[in-house]
Amino acid sequence: GMELHNQEDIEAVNIVLLGMLLNLIKTRVTTDCTATGLNGAAFSPPFSYPSFREAVRILYRGAWIGVSDVGRYFNSFPWAAEERKKMRFQWRGQLYEFVGLCFGFTTCPYFTSTWSAEFRTWVLAELGPDPAHMVDDWFLLGRSEEEAVQKCLALAVMLEACGFHM
Repeated sequence: GMELHNQEDIEAVNIVLLGMLLNLIKTRVTTDCTATGLNGAAFSPPFSYPSFREAVRILYRGAWIGVSDVGRYFNSFPWAAEERKKMRFQWRGQLYEFVGLCFGFTTCPYFTSTWSAEFRTWVLAELGPDPAHMVDDWFLLGRSEEEAVQKCLALAVMLEACGFHM
């Protein structure tokens, strides 16, 4: 029943949600790269995300499910310095510039999904068969709770070594 108008409102609602043991509101800056024409000029090949079926496919009776999420995944891929001028925006008189990929740029989902597919090959080699993922969300199975937790921790170590935050 609360209206959100600014960051302070979000923080106030999150305190209430935390007290109710509910998920907090997660926010991120989204840009409209279509309005500027950037999305129309950008390379964006057709692709599809892995589906929830990929995660369901690997389930087996008695499996423990470990779920991991890469924090700020898009922002973790830096722009080349000479390209950053294309990713600027002004808000309340202040000029901002993305130094990493941003939500709203048409190529980002393809680019980050391609990297996730590559990371999946690493996970297969290191942790064994059948991880499932969708962009920055990972779904790992173990025969016990401890094994599922260990796989999530191993994934975190692997990706944090590359500069990502889990």
